[in-house]
Amino acid sequence: MRRSRSVRLSQLSHAIVTHGCRAVIAAPIFGQNQTARFAESVWVPELADAGLRLLKELGYHGVSQVEFKHDARDGRYKLMEVNARHWLWHALATACGVNLSLVAYRDAIGRPIDAPRQRDGRKWMLATKDLPDTFFETVRRQASPADWARSLPGTRVDGVYSLSDPLPGVVATGRLAQFLWRRARRDRRPRETVEL
Repeated sequence: MRRSRSVRLSQLSHAIVTHGCRAVIAAPIFGQNQTARFAESVWVPELADAGLRLLKELGYHGVSQVEFKHDARDGRYKLMEVNARHWLWHALATACGVNLSLVAYRDAIGRPIDAPRQRDGRKWMLATKDLPDTFFETVRRQASPADWARSLPGTRVDGVYSLSDPLPGVVATGRLAQFLWRRARRDRRPRETVEL
């Protein structure tokens, strides 16, 4: 389980807004890149403090994601990476009441605003990744459809699908269907045998 701190630091290196969440980072089950498929907003003060200290030491200001991973061997969180940009699932912050893009814009034009504290428990998913992965986990008996259904309450935003902007979802669905079609065709080809 990875935890991230989304941070917007002003030019004076003080936190204007922070947002915290945890994500299920899926291993590439069927050839896609390893990326988050599901995330939930969870505030962990010590991780927010650690992320802010790091960014201040670096002299960084701007939108960033400071990512930690929990090490089960010693129970501590380890720094994974810092993304000094918006990332795939930054929309979860907006769904939690913390609009990082607006805060960054207002800070850039010299009219900073203090964003509200995040609402915990909101969820984000990338359906084009989560649904196929769930299917393959079910086939392999690693999870059940009921497990997946129980995880859905609280999901407020998808990484691609949106009724207010449907085109990215249409394109992503087409790409996923094309990928699955090519994979199915490849798997059906007869394998060559070599006699020695």
